[in-house]
Amino acid sequence: MGPSVNFTTEPPHELKSIKSITPKTPQHFIGFVSLALSKRNVEGPGKLEKAVGLTEAYRAYLVFHVKATKSQMHTRIRTRCANWLQVLNRAMPEKLNTEKKTITGRTFKRLASPWLECARGRRRGDADGRARS
Repeated sequence: MGPSVNFTTEPPHELKSIKSITPKTPQHFIGFVSLALSKRNVEGPGKLEKAVGLTEAYRAYLVFHVKATKSQMHTRIRTRCANWLQVLNRAMPEKLNTEKKTITGRTFKRLASPWLECARGRRRGDADGRARS
């Protein structure tokens, strides 16, 4: 069985009892993580060295996993944004009031659809987009 891990926003009892140490709490401060080792974690051949080594490496382990999680989240956000931009770019309407050519070479001018103008926030029949009174 491993050591017990405790997370609190209050300083541990060991730091509270020392009068000369007043832990400063910066703006980005979240809390304290305490690891409590019992006798059976340190008694025996090589157990103390192993427990100390793992305890020292805990911070690096935690920092690595926090950064990896942050990186994964940012990758997923960038992917989702790229997908939404692709959807928005595909949804661009064709330019209205432009001349087009048919297969035979005849030209025609495509006029704006009144329903498309409504979708853009204009009322039907308004050329400038202002509401009629």
